[in-house]
Amino acid sequence: MSKYREIFDRLKAEISAGKFVRTGRLPSELALQRRFSVARGTVRQAIAALEAEGIVQRQKGVGARLSERPNLASGRLGLLIPDMPMYTFFRLLASELSRLVQGAGHRLMVAECGSGKEARIARMAKKGMQNLIDANVEGVFFRPVVEEPLSSVNLRIVHAFKSRGIPVVLVDSDIVQAPERSEFDLVGINNVDAGRRVAQHLLATGRKRICYQLDRPSVVSRNRFFGVMGAVLAAGGRLADEQIIRFAPEDVASYRRLFARRASRPDAIVCEDDEVAVRVFKTLMSLGMRVPQDVALVGCDDVPCAAEHSPQLTTIHQPVDLIADVALRMLLTRIRQPGIATRETLLDAPLIVREST
Repeated sequence: MSKYREIFDRLKAEISAGKFVRTGRLPSELALQRRFSVARGTVRQAIAALEAEGIVQRQKGVGARLSERPNLASGRLGLLIPDMPMYTFFRLLASELSRLVQGAGHRLMVAECGSGKEARIARMAKKGMQNLIDANVEGVFFRPVVEEPLSSVNLRIVHAFKSRGIPVVLVDSDIVQAPERSEFDLVGINNVDAGRRVAQHLLATGRKRICYQLDRPSVVSRNRFFGVMGAVLAAGGRLADEQIIRFAPEDVASYRRLFARRASRPDAIVCEDDEVAVRVFKTLMSLGMRVPQDVALVGCDDVPCAAEHSPQLTTIHQPVDLIADVALRMLLTRIRQPGIATRETLLDAPLIVREST
């Protein structure tokens, strides 16, 4: 085998493995000449062969930059949503991503996920991460673990992918608290704005004492809460600790005490998602409360149970198909152009008004 071809094969393998992801370009011709102990002309032959295959593009004064590749090396993309069994929305998202990825000529590898206690979710998340790495995926869609105590797990996962040159697109939430932003691409909805829209609707219908059911504290649920309470404060309302419902949706005794406080009893409850709203509804019914006559009830995500429920739930619509489409485009672009700037896309999430308000 000629020397230039040997260099070509070595560089091609290293590009495929993501070695030059951080800079987005090959080392200089002089650096390659020294590394391989060859003449500069041999290095230029190897780079020309890489350019002929569309792997790099040579630019005067810049050198050989990684270019868009017409096809992925393995054809495999990964999906890691550690607690997916617990959420209908993310199961729907996984299905849509699988359909779009397949339609683009690739294969989606879905990491096995878990539910239950935090320790099990963390263990399954790390196992799923390693399985995707072992499967030689070209890039990963990652929805961070929502439990705030597990934020270190999210950091470990993304940096494990990064260290192996595997691009990551975050879905739904970042791995850091707002207003900070991580170095990874992100697609989701503006959760603060979603909460604001919900509260403005409730205030417009005459609701004055709005509570928020915080079932599982997370970046997403807290941002929705901030939006709700921000709108309440902007309208001249107040924010009291009892407006945050920290007990479980099924805690009938605590809900009974909440509504026993006549001066501050809620006339609206906003839930972090539709499935939590359904659980709250059952508790309200057991207490003889009517929805929406006695108390309005709002969910989020617009999963099937929201429209199928009686009364139908007012909710925030998360555009599953659009989120999946944008996420796929983001990841494919990041794989082909690793050096581009970090991107964040927050999609419109309209309020769907139904019978529960």
